[in-house]
Amino acid sequence: MITFDLKGVLSVADRLKLAMLPPARRRRLLDKVMRQAVKDTRQALKMQSAPDGTPWPKRKKGRKKMLSRLGKGLNSHATPDVGTAGWKNKMAGQTAFKHQYGLPELYTKAKARKRSSKAKEAVDQSGPATRHQARLLRQLGYSITEGKRVKRLRKPGIAWIQKNMSFEQAGQTLKMLIAERRNQQPGKTSWEIKVPARPFMEINKQAVLDALAAEFNRRG
Repeated sequence: MITFDLKGVLSVADRLKLAMLPPARRRRLLDKVMRQAVKDTRQALKMQSAPDGTPWPKRKKGRKKMLSRLGKGLNSHATPDVGTAGWKNKMAGQTAFKHQYGLPELYTKAKARKRSSKAKEAVDQSGPATRHQARLLRQLGYSITEGKRVKRLRKPGIAWIQKNMSFEQAGQTLKMLIAERRNQQPGKTSWEIKVPARPFMEINKQAVLDALAAEFNRRG
């Protein structure tokens, strides 16, 4: 959620002029400013960059766009004194805030299990293993035996895992590998995931001043 007060960018003289405007015109001015802020934010999300054009830090893995759906639920609202832009969906707002400022996210076992169960509900258990499962299997050292006469172990690639293992098989294998790891070393009860800052929301002060000048020059 962004809350914006026009007074923060105005000179004393402009503040006096603003105070002379009727409430309806002040609300119209703030509404125009916040609508432009929403438009600029959606453009930043589309371009995967900060408002000043600086590219965001890339994903550690994969090339899928970040926060690509956030722009759809973003809306603005204005009163004669304050303009706001944000999301009705609480989770979307929390995600936006976390990435805007680069805040760390604390994970617990319970939170991880809850996310995992939601993912299972959305995926066909008999379908192929997901790319995420395949990456985890490789990270945990999953290997297969091959060769007719001389048996040897080989670490299969992501494509092989997705082609030859079902979602359910990959899930069961992951459980066994994780259990083996836990028997070898103490398990964590919680861990922190660092989220790099990916700013995308900002009020363009020059646009505010231009809109204010236009409102002052408006007849009536």
